[in-house]
Amino acid sequence: MKPLLLGICSFILVVVLHVGLFSSIPIATAQAGVPAVSLKTSASDGHPVSSVPKSAEDVVQVNLTVLSIDPIAGELKANLRFEPRGIYRGDIPVFLSQALVLRTNSVEQEFVEVPFEANEPISIPQVTFSIGQGEIDHYPFDKHTARVLIALTPTPANADVSPTLEPVPLVLNFVANVPGFDIAYQPAFNRTLKSTDENADVFVSIDVVMVRTIAIQVFAVVIMMMMWVLSTLALLVAIRTSRLKQPDFAILGWMSILMFAFPIIRNAQPGVPPVGTISDFFSLFWAEIIVTIALILLITRWLKTASAK
Repeated sequence: MKPLLLGICSFILVVVLHVGLFSSIPIATAQAGVPAVSLKTSASDGHPVSSVPKSAEDVVQVNLTVLSIDPIAGELKANLRFEPRGIYRGDIPVFLSQALVLRTNSVEQEFVEVPFEANEPISIPQVTFSIGQGEIDHYPFDKHTARVLIALTPTPANADVSPTLEPVPLVLNFVANVPGFDIAYQPAFNRTLKSTDENADVFVSIDVVMVRTIAIQVFAVVIMMMMWVLSTLALLVAIRTSRLKQPDFAILGWMSILMFAFPIIRNAQPGVPPVGTISDFFSLFWAEIIVTIALILLITRWLKTASAK
């Protein structure tokens, strides 16, 4: 029996690690204070080209803080705060010296424009981005990506009186500390934000990449192995009990509880989606089938014993 159990555990562990390795792709680590790639659209071919501000101090720092992640709903919620510096800074440190328009993408619509007047702070308490890529069914080895586009441009109506007509250079400060997820970001240049005026936009264009933490993946693997071990033991006990001359059918209650306990244990995993994930096909479904077979063996033996009496 020991070699059989060891073989089953080894097989499940190898399969789970194989799936995890091929479904996870290394990503860059998020760091606070990393400069965003400041780009503007070339007038000739439309491809992004580098844009360097006249002064390193004439920038606006974008503080993007990830608040929550819901892969099932496909939503990433974040807080946006802006710190103007240099010519963009007003009399009060967090206030603007000129009117600007914030353009960003959201889950509600493709692009959102939010105007901010001069001498007022610029921030958005919460904006929801769409998680466009990801396979939730691959839990706990699922990987998700959300595109984030942010741009600041001078208000066209006030362009003549603006201290500068240049697009606003941005510096990104990315903060993400959501329990259950390892979060990073990487540049994304697949799309360009167009300005409503003649000036090209300088924008932040990143892909926020989210994967489950190692702790959740290990916990899920342990749950999968536990289901296999318990269901296999239940089947071996049922086979041994059915061969006895005077079997003890009190084990029927334990197996019945075990069959209904597996789905409860499965749903206790953190952030687990509805039934149908890859972990269910590797463990839950097989465990339920094995326990059902064990119960059928015991019930059939009980019926034969009852008929003989």
